[in-house]
Amino acid sequence: MKMRTIQRFNTCKTFTMLIIFLVVLGSGFLVFGEEKTKDEKTELKEAALNALIMMKGDKALPLAEKILNQSDNPKLRKKAIFIISQQDSEKAIPILKRVAQTDADKDIRAKAIFWLGQMKSENAFQALLDIYAKTTDAKLKDKLIFSFSQHKSEKAFKKLVEIAQTDADERAREKAVFWLSQSGRKEAVDVLKKVIDGNASVRIKKKAVFAISQLSSELSVPILTQIAKSHPNMDLREKAVFWLGQTEGEKSIQALLDVYAVTKESKLKEKLIFSFSQHKSEKAFKKLVEIAQKDADEKAKEKAVFWLSQSGRKEAVDVLKKVLDGDASLRIKKKALFALSQLPKEGSIPILIDIAKNHKNMELRKKAVFWLGQSNDPRAIKVLEELANEK
Repeated sequence: MKMRTIQRFNTCKTFTMLIIFLVVLGSGFLVFGEEKTKDEKTELKEAALNALIMMKGDKALPLAEKILNQSDNPKLRKKAIFIISQQDSEKAIPILKRVAQTDADKDIRAKAIFWLGQMKSENAFQALLDIYAKTTDAKLKDKLIFSFSQHKSEKAFKKLVEIAQTDADERAREKAVFWLSQSGRKEAVDVLKKVIDGNASVRIKKKAVFAISQLSSELSVPILTQIAKSHPNMDLREKAVFWLGQTEGEKSIQALLDVYAVTKESKLKEKLIFSFSQHKSEKAFKKLVEIAQKDADEKAKEKAVFWLSQSGRKEAVDVLKKVLDGDASLRIKKKALFALSQLPKEGSIPILIDIAKNHKNMELRKKAVFWLGQSNDPRAIKVLEELANEK
């Protein structure tokens, strides 16, 4: 008796939901004899649609499709799309496919694509392929490529590979390259290498270099190192160096050191020196010191001196003092004075004072005086007063 009561209750509940929904769709929109305003009608429709979500079987699908086809309210139509996506997938797929291909509202088309992407059936994936083949809208293509990336099947991966390597749409190739890097599959490495070595635009190749940098360092560092050392395109070499500098660990700093050892191009050396400055390891700091003191490339020495000043390390003061006392060019020594002025005053002010008072080169003495004047340090002020009053 109890079970029969429950069944009757469920039947009545479903019947009541249907009556509410059908009344809402009626031309008069009358409830309890009162005519509703437009906002109230919309709210009532939403309530009916929310009730539909609770319904099972074949009842919700045709009603949601009717709302989708007849309503001009975007909010209601999005709810209808959601309800359709939650029903039996084989019946929902043709509806979602039609909407994705032909609906006048691009947001609704995008929603249909999204929900197709959440279905794991072969038919749903085939629908996505069919839609992609006929779609020219860039934003909808983005949604489709994202859906391929979420569909963990061999066919979906192959579609991403195909788009990345051969699609005529530049933007689509960029998106596919990115999602390949997020796939976690080792095969993605070979695909991205082929993109870099192939006939893609430099823009796409840069995206592929970035995509490689998102892989594990075990996979990414050797490839980025090879690109940085020998790729014919300098822009790509610079990008590879940059992403090596953003990769933590012993392997990446060693890779940067190896690349620097074979690099002759001044511009690429600058990028490498910047990467050393960003790599918070002892090896990287020591390399900056070595370049600042011994490198034959004048511009490289300048850059190393500058980045030592930004390191905030006390040891940098001693390094810069050695540069000033050594046989570096006047230009480099001026850069070293500036670099000293950027370091903690505790160590740098005494050196600047000594140079201002005693250095044999008058240009350097004047530069030291200038930077002392920028410090507002009491010790500096005292020395400047002495120099100003000197007879």
